[in-house]
Amino acid sequence: MPLHTFVRRIASVAMTVALAAGFFWLDVKCHGCRQVKTIDIRTVDRHPLTALANLTLWLRCTNCDGRPRVSIRRIRNTPPVSATDEHEQREQRKLNARRSEDDTR
Repeated sequence: MPLHTFVRRIASVAMTVALAAGFFWLDVKCHGCRQVKTIDIRTVDRHPLTALANLTLWLRCTNCDGRPRVSIRRIRNTPPVSATDEHEQREQRKLNARRSEDDTR
């Protein structure tokens, strides 16, 4: 059996599809400084049929002088919130999950 039959391929969404669906924000992580930034893909000057995965070839971290590449963490349809707000929302979800577990016992 050929090796390529074992490789699972996941197609990347084109920028046009993401924009049409209302997903405008792309979270990327730098491999050098491990910082996560949010990019508005409406401002990216690339061909509309460019796959989102291929954007990482052109994106570079400004803090690391552009040396390390970035990777995509997620694409979202809501505007970015501050890191503090995101942390508080995550902690609130954990607290609500614990409460619902306690209520079921």
